[in-house]
Amino acid sequence: MTVINPEATGSYGQSTLIAVLTVADPANPSLATEINAASSVNLSFFLRDFNPTAPQNKGTAPRRAGTKTQLDKLGAVQYAVDRLRCVYAPQEAAGTDNNKARDLLTEGTKLYIYEFPGIDPDTTAITAADLGRYHYLQLGKPVPGRSGDGEFDEYEMQLDVEYLLAPGDCTVAA
Repeated sequence: MTVINPEATGSYGQSTLIAVLTVADPANPSLATEINAASSVNLSFFLRDFNPTAPQNKGTAPRRAGTKTQLDKLGAVQYAVDRLRCVYAPQEAAGTDNNKARDLLTEGTKLYIYEFPGIDPDTTAITAADLGRYHYLQLGKPVPGRSGDGEFDEYEMQLDVEYLLAPGDCTVAA
């Protein structure tokens, strides 16, 4: 048997997040008309973090009289995203570049967030055939605030979200 020691890809600053309002096929979003649409917003530098989770229920049935061992059974998967934390410029008007995310992320909005891990949003554009993951979400009420109360904190809004579909893998189409 050959032992393989694979190279790991660092994740620090290497995640591109694109918000898209309408998509014909979530697993194959069009680069020209969906990912790069005028209504789409690159959230990579607006969101503090985007780290969805998918814990799976686990349990055992009640023990039977003759049972000497019990094995866990897997149950339903629960898809969740922590509260979105998004920076904004409180003294700038709607429509400015610094408030593109605030303008888009409004209560009740349904959107796809496309996550492209391993793609540096600062230096690399999304291209056809890039691999990613999609998340179809509905947004809760944005609550404006600050990231803390210290000297390096920034204004941000926080939103709860809910999944409307289970997330899935995608390949960008031309």
